[in-house]
Amino acid sequence: MRITTAAQAAQRDANAVGAGIDSWSLMLAAGNAAAAFVLDLVRPFEFRVVSVIAGPGNNGGDAYVVAAALLNAGETVVLAASGEPCTDDAKRAKARYEQARVIHGPAPDVMATSETYQFFCVDGLLGTGQHGALRASERQYAEGISASQLHGTVVIALDVPTGLNATTGEIAEGAVRADHTLAFGTLKRAHVLQRAQCGSITVLDIGLGEHADLDDGAWILADVTMLAPRVPHLAWNVHKGTRGKLSLFGGASGMAGAIALASNAALRSGVGMLHGHVQAESLTALQIAAPQALAHDWHDSSPHDAVAIGPGLGRSVESRQVLDEVLSRVMPDIALLLDADALTLIGTDTNRLRALSILRWVVCTPHVGELARLLGVEVADSLEGRIVQAAGFAKQSGTTVLLKGAPTVIVGSHGETPLIVARGNAALATGGSGDMLTGIIGTLLAQGAKPLDAAAVGAWVHGRAAEIAVQRAGSIRGVTLTDVLHAMPAAWADLAGPRASSNVVGELPAMPSSH
Repeated sequence: MRITTAAQAAQRDANAVGAGIDSWSLMLAAGNAAAAFVLDLVRPFEFRVVSVIAGPGNNGGDAYVVAAALLNAGETVVLAASGEPCTDDAKRAKARYEQARVIHGPAPDVMATSETYQFFCVDGLLGTGQHGALRASERQYAEGISASQLHGTVVIALDVPTGLNATTGEIAEGAVRADHTLAFGTLKRAHVLQRAQCGSITVLDIGLGEHADLDDGAWILADVTMLAPRVPHLAWNVHKGTRGKLSLFGGASGMAGAIALASNAALRSGVGMLHGHVQAESLTALQIAAPQALAHDWHDSSPHDAVAIGPGLGRSVESRQVLDEVLSRVMPDIALLLDADALTLIGTDTNRLRALSILRWVVCTPHVGELARLLGVEVADSLEGRIVQAAGFAKQSGTTVLLKGAPTVIVGSHGETPLIVARGNAALATGGSGDMLTGIIGTLLAQGAKPLDAAAVGAWVHGRAAEIAVQRAGSIRGVTLTDVLHAMPAAWADLAGPRASSNVVGELPAMPSSH
């Protein structure tokens, strides 16, 4: 699924219209799909009211279609318009709503009853064309929506919440913070840049067809639909020797926990044989923490289909010696993953990485600070800037780069469109999280997955396991990486699970509170 700027989204609509798809049919599809979502949301409540806020543009037109569909479904609807429609489609949508209002009559005065109502609000004030500060009248509506939330109103935004720049993610003063956001046709950049502002995000099919996937440089969301077919298949008669052999190097004295986390993540990802290479002082700790792993000294060798080096490796003279030994003896066609201290020890020597990548797949997994050090530059202050840095490093080094963060970015060395993995939560913002990711990706490489696939699948499972762990606990606070490890089998099951309904083409969950 593509992640577009406002301009890229508009171009998709224009291309669809140019190919003979009527713009009115796109608005109808968007509004009716949104109404179906709202109906599913409200129907569990016996007494409910839906207020709809319609702006003058096409986002307001979508809102009129939603209101008409809800009226025709028997819902109690109260509509407020910030101005007269200014596009032909929006005018047509208003007429559709007014016709439905005539048929169904005025909204009842629910305040005159003794029943307790649940209120919902559809934010159709401003869409993807908004930018800059809100006008006074727009801000008045937006602040009214926000005030109603304090009394329990559930807010559903159409495409983007009012006050959120769809391209940059800039949040205007007084902006709406939605509980649910219904994206039309594609995700917008703001959806992954400002997850908390959007609540849960559901991407609805509005009939763009092939135009939604226009290859114009728009980022790609690595989601279940894309990734499920890229998980290496485990045949019914597989055995430990054919299920992937991974050699992990790390675990300097005092840092055995890092390679223990990587080892347990590899085991929970289905590795066939795991060889953990640690400094001699860490051998016992590794055997206790990951008894299914075979523990070796740093300077030993082991059979493998992939090698991962970095978790807890340290930066000592012996650490550098071990890195040099491993890189000198790893055979051609053996996939290699470099993380954490391994990247720090390599430093800015991209020529060394390029030489390594000539004969094998190499994956580097820096965080933003490590990437900046590898390039000898300052940390980029925007996601777009970080993507540019990651792509530049991938091209210089000939490697696949996974840039850790929220969201995670994955780029190849041949100019591939960036992949974005927008799963996970603050439970992963702790020491050892990246070590877990190394174990997951290392396993996938050992099982024959291509670098981009291994990185994307690994990041998705890593993030989804954190989401499940928080769901089970009911809070982020107190969730440990052990909890995330225990959630990994369920995350793998989700990757192979059922798909969304026919008019839903993608989903991102709401970000949980940090409390």
